[in-house]
Amino acid sequence: MFKQGTDKNARLLCAVFLFMCSTASSNETTRFELIQAIPINGPKNFQPSGLAVCEGKLVAISDKHDKTIFFLNEQGNIANAESAVSLTLSHAAPEPDLPFTQAIVRWFDFLSNGEHYDWEEIACTKEGQIFLVSESFAAIASVDKTGAVHWLPTNAYDAAKREGMLQKYNAFFEGIVWHHGRLYVAAEREPRGLIELVHNDEGKWQAENVRVLEGSELQKQVTDERPEDFSDLFSDGQWIYTLERNASAICQREVHTFDVVKCWSYRHIESDAQYGYQDDRFGLAEGAALVDGVLYVVFDNNGDSRKSDNNDTRPLLLKFSFDR
Repeated sequence: MFKQGTDKNARLLCAVFLFMCSTASSNETTRFELIQAIPINGPKNFQPSGLAVCEGKLVAISDKHDKTIFFLNEQGNIANAESAVSLTLSHAAPEPDLPFTQAIVRWFDFLSNGEHYDWEEIACTKEGQIFLVSESFAAIASVDKTGAVHWLPTNAYDAAKREGMLQKYNAFFEGIVWHHGRLYVAAEREPRGLIELVHNDEGKWQAENVRVLEGSELQKQVTDERPEDFSDLFSDGQWIYTLERNASAICQREVHTFDVVKCWSYRHIESDAQYGYQDDRFGLAEGAALVDGVLYVVFDNNGDSRKSDNNDTRPLLLKFSFDR
């Protein structure tokens, strides 16, 4: 009798121990090892907002350049943003059914800055098919080989709204990735979430898996009051990864549940005066891409100057060793 009770207690303790270990593993955060920090030379007002690998080349978009996709051409200690694809937009973007207050804010935005697409992210298939996310229209587009932009028929906006996402103008879709024939799109913040899109028999991209993802342990480690957010997505063929800008981290996530498997932090680099910018609101990560075990993360400084050099207003491309 006593021995039987002892066995039960032992099994219980073992189960608790295994649960604690698995929980600790999912909350584990590893510091990235920096390989190189590379300033980016680009056209006037080049503010990178997305990063991807297309046909083996590192490409970027700028939310201030509606008609261009850029190559990031590394040359030693600098990278040059060079025009790669000239975009042609022959069809008007689909109008999202914005609430009245958001519609008014967007009207003032367009009145002040002109109608713009505010490209926030870029993704590519292995065959070179390009996808873009327009934040101002909460829409997704594909780009063909000629540079023509085609708006995807999708219910992503409506599906995300039903789950309580996309509550703030300029905080709509902020990440996209192609993974095994499906598109995954990130809603930026307040609340943030992920949307899995499937191409159905009617030729539409249907939201199949829509989840709000708030309350992470990672964000609790951040001392400031910036909200949880996503600013990009990428894939290594097995997992999808979220760029969690306000937590200064990359997290590996399970493809169907979106549960966190592991996270890596670059906060120690971002807070280093050698790489930071004068205004802490700027110089935040906007895009991430994985190339042969090297992780590239691009930072948009909104034209702000570096802490280490008042005359240097270039955005940065950081290269990290990424041992998964």
